[in-house]
Formats: sequence, C-alpha cells, structure tokens
Amino acid sequence: SLVAEFADVFALSTKEVKQVDFVKFRLSIPPDTVFPKKVHQRPLTQPQREYLFPVLDEMRKAGITRFI
Repeated sequence: SLVAEFADVFALSTKEVKQVDFVKFRLSIPPDTVFPKKVHQRPLTQPQREYLFPVLDEMRKAGITRFI
C-alpha cells in the first residue's frame, strides 16, 4: 500500500514531529476584510474536555503548539 511504501514520512507519535524551516504558512487575507468582534464560543462538554486537553498537553510538550 501507499502508506506502507512511505511509512518513514509518517510520525507514530507527536514526539516525532519536528519543526521545519523550509515551509512558511501564510494566510491570504485581503486588507479590507472585517472580522466579527464577538466570538460565540460554546463550552466544551466533559467528554470533549477529557479527549482534547491531554492531546493539547502532548502537543505542547512536543513543541508543536504553544500558549500565546
């Protein structure tokens, strides 16, 4: 299969994900774009929190994400 053939390019855990300097992510947002001032967030449910918070902690420890 294609995945098996290129298995070396997939990370098995977030600890294997490394930062690269050859790709920059840029958003093409027109200068006259107006964004809403108020964001209507909904609280996470308990099952969502139980899944998401450990994933986010693991991503922070691996250096993938950070607090801003």
